[in-house]
Amino acid sequence: ERALQADRGKGEPAEPAAQILALLVLLGEVGLTVKEAVELWQEDVREKVLLVRGTKLREVPLSPLAREVLADWLPQRAFLASHQPLPYPHLLLKPAPGKNRGKPLGLEEAKWILTEFADFAGVKAEGKKRADLALPLRWRAIRRFLKEGHPREKVAYWTGMKSPVVPGWGAEG
Repeated sequence: ERALQADRGKGEPAEPAAQILALLVLLGEVGLTVKEAVELWQEDVREKVLLVRGTKLREVPLSPLAREVLADWLPQRAFLASHQPLPYPHLLLKPAPGKNRGKPLGLEEAKWILTEFADFAGVKAEGKKRADLALPLRWRAIRRFLKEGHPREKVAYWTGMKSPVVPGWGAEG
């Protein structure tokens, strides 16, 4: 906490909340998996799209909310990257003070952040020890794309899913 206050005093950003918000938006607004989110590089953020690499290479459109959150995160990410002799290219970097500051956020760490956030938010685990927000957040993004009128095939492509079949969605009755 003192390190954060010292950083704020110098006018240098270092907000863990901004990283958490960026992670939540990448899942819940863009539709990425946790693994895809932690594997993103800073250069993958384009003006209005996000380049997602890996087995399902694709460009995903960024909503105004996602663009705003990522625009707020990038200066803080640059500050964190400056703490390493050779800055890492990853989009999500660790904000905690110490020798790990500015190193890439790992998959297990991101999952831990999500479960802690779920606990903090009061999300109840259904039949599990801990709540998992990743899948519900991803489905939030899928529903948003579909509500905006995008074809299912395009939504499947953007989210890297075989088929975004939502029970009852588009069913005629």
